[in-house]
Amino acid sequence: MIKVFLDTNILFSDKRKIFNKIEFGGEYIKVLKKAKLLNKFSDVIKIFIPEIAVLEFKHNCIEEFYKQREKIDSFNADLEAIFGNNLIYKTKLSWDSVDEYKQHLDSEMNIYLSQNVDNFTLLETPDCFKKIITKAVSKQPLFKETKSGSKTYYDAGLKDNLILETCLTNLLEDEIGIIFTKDNDFDYEQSNLHIVRTPDDFERKVRELCPDYAIYDILNELDNQKVDILSYLGVDYNSSLSILGFTKEICEYDEEEDIIKFVIVVTINNDEKQLIITYNRYMKSIIDVIEKE
Repeated sequence: MIKVFLDTNILFSDKRKIFNKIEFGGEYIKVLKKAKLLNKFSDVIKIFIPEIAVLEFKHNCIEEFYKQREKIDSFNADLEAIFGNNLIYKTKLSWDSVDEYKQHLDSEMNIYLSQNVDNFTLLETPDCFKKIITKAVSKQPLFKETKSGSKTYYDAGLKDNLILETCLTNLLEDEIGIIFTKDNDFDYEQSNLHIVRTPDDFERKVRELCPDYAIYDILNELDNQKVDILSYLGVDYNSSLSILGFTKEICEYDEEEDIIKFVIVVTINNDEKQLIITYNRYMKSIIDVIEKE
């Protein structure tokens, strides 16, 4: 299983939508779709979101609230300057203050998190304060040098380090992890923890780390070709067919023709069977199906 850890910049949704409905958007949606597609037959990807990423997400929402409220106040002031006492209605929000919006945001976020426990796991920030202070003092990554006027700071990168330590705390030596971030300063990799920054990078890395990726792709395609499978077997097309997965037994692969022969596990009318599928990957079509004895 591949553990995928998401940074805040992967979660932030369309700024035009966050006030109507609190939910994660952006690249998170693409990662979730990929996870659901691959996890249909086996646990391939598990999504994790560090607690600090959620806190930063809410902070970004509050900052956007400030910006939009300033625009509304400026708009109202301009109209009042033009129409004076003839201005009957002013544009208002449901929340009279930032504190009211914060309460609303906290409540809606708690509801959203509770409704999505099947989609991702929220990771609490580990007790790593002393370790992070040591890294900051000794100028270790992900801390970086930042200049402000005539002064140089060497402790920028606290949030990135908290996310990194959260990921490392929840990744065993024999497990594989991916951190998905748009932050170019997030410069850290080890043998079992990889950094990706774009959806294409994420796709390539998952393909690289999941040796059976091509088979999962085919299984999802076969899920839409059940009638063809039943036809090859000479079984009534109204029969109930469920694809459960596949065995590790690869019978044959013709790289030049891109034709693969492998074994899938199915139930037909609740009767479990193993079928040998010959499949043209380029044409995305079944060539033959026989029941394995």
